Amino acid sequence: MKQLLAHYVHCTAHASHLVTALVARSCSVISTTLQCVNEIGVLVSQSGKLKAGSPNQIKPLCPTRWQCRVGPVRSTLEHYSAVLVKGLLNNFGQGNTCLGIVIAQQLKLQNGYSKILGERKNFYDIFERCNSYVEKLYLVPVKTPYIEKPPKKYSSEANCHVETDARKYFRNQFYEALDTAVVQTEVWFQQSGIEQYKKLETILMSREVSEVVDSYPKIDSDSLKLQVPLFRKLHKFSSLEQGATEL
Repeated sequence: MKQLLAHYVHCTAHASHLVTALVARSCSVISTTLQCVNEIGVLVSQSGKLKAGSPNQIKPLCPTRWQCRVGPVRSTLEHYSAVLVKGLLNNFGQGNTCLGIVIAQQLKLQNGYSKILGERKNFYDIFERCNSYVEKLYLVPVKTPYIEKPPKKYSSEANCHVETDARKYFRNQFYEALDTAVVQTEVWFQQSGIEQYKKLETILMSREVSEVVDSYPKIDSDSLKLQVPLFRKLHKFSSLEQGATEL
């Protein structure tokens, strides 16, 4: 049965997956690292010997459900020394790969949009954390990737600017991913339908009846102004979910 007064809201679970995917694609070090994590997961899953001696969380990444990647990414970082032994030494022996895992974990990339917005920490602290892994596991130090110079017909005789400081180079990528998270979260979660339902929720939580109820013909706003305070007086709750159970 269709509810004509219901407001359209895009699936928030799907929206959070889209936000997370766009954040990963906006940062090359994260996207490359996730590919390496997936490869080690495939290698472990296809080998009975490796599977028996590896943590259960090291497994191939789900291609569509981005939030399910929290386990493999966290487990790979926690068991990094074991991953170096089991295979893909050329990839995981690089400090850049370790930095990508640390950044992904710091952004809470696998846990959805809300955690991404809450982690505006100093990138240099993240970089130093990665360096501690590099020194402990004898990895190749973090370095800027090779960047090809553009043809002279596009740049004439001018020298192409190439960032040689790895900290500054990856700092730019880190905050570019963070900015992408902020923008995409606003795009997918500031929907008119969500805003309308938030106003309805505010009525129940604040006891103040607003004009939003005027769009519902079957609701008498004058009666509702008396019923809401009475309902809040009879039932004690601190969230909409608790209030719904009382109804």
